Amino acid sequence: MNIVIEILLVIAIAVVLCLIFGVSPALIIFWGKVVILFGIELVLLFMFAVFAYCAFRLITSKAKDAEFTEIKKDEHRLFPTAHYLVDGTEYPCLFPSELGKQDFMYRKWSGGKVMLNRKKGYVFDRFSTLATIIGFFYCLITMPIIAMMIYIVFAAG
Repeated sequence: MNIVIEILLVIAIAVVLCLIFGVSPALIIFWGKVVILFGIELVLLFMFAVFAYCAFRLITSKAKDAEFTEIKKDEHRLFPTAHYLVDGTEYPCLFPSELGKQDFMYRKWSGGKVMLNRKKGYVFDRFSTLATIIGFFYCLITMPIIAMMIYIVFAAG
């Protein structure tokens, strides 16, 4: 929370200094919009890269029968993940488990399909598969929209 206050304080000081040195408020608002839109575009670009990597790994994975075993936090992961038993070996899911709906989403099921990436040592369950597909297409659709908004801001400015 302190970092947000520090960022807002730096922005406020920069705006006040610009006003003191005679920069017009319209120009400050213009460049504020540009910086915000470029920031959103960079975040979307990073998200697209992550989801594109996950989509590639999903495509190169093999469908296997699996059984959900438990949700646990491994020592090398920040968040707890669902674990599945595939051919006698337990594999973690690539994405972290949902904290609020674990009993609903990850109840014991007798069998189902997961996408196993044996080389990397993880699986894509139905939730991570859905998140990968939705995230990939969301970024693919949203990035050009934000780029067009940047173009409109520059054309109108």
